[in-house]
Amino acid sequence: MRQGKLAATAQSTKLVESITTSLSHSAHATGPPTTPLYAIVDLGCTAHFPPSTLVCNKQTTAAPIAIHMPSGTILHSTHEANLDLPGLLAAAHHGHVVPQLATQLLISIG
Repeated sequence: MRQGKLAATAQSTKLVESITTSLSHSAHATGPPTTPLYAIVDLGCTAHFPPSTLVCNKQTTAAPIAIHMPSGTILHSTHEANLDLPGLLAAAHHGHVVPQLATQLLISIG
């Protein structure tokens, strides 16, 4: 069981490093962002929720996901896509785009 936890920790560290690098490259490639991007890493999150600026292969979703916000608001995903973050396992690339989360990258590492 300890090896499983170590592997999960190593993958989580790799994910955070990849996110940091990609966010940094995105900012430099397009100039200073008008709105800053934030990466939020969540152990209890059920999926990745990237902004549309960090994805590729974006497709309209047939099964939107409802996200219950702490304020009571319910947001819905509109697309499914692959995170454009190099160095991740193929299974870790799938995400759900929620237009209202345009400046936040919510990452599941649980």
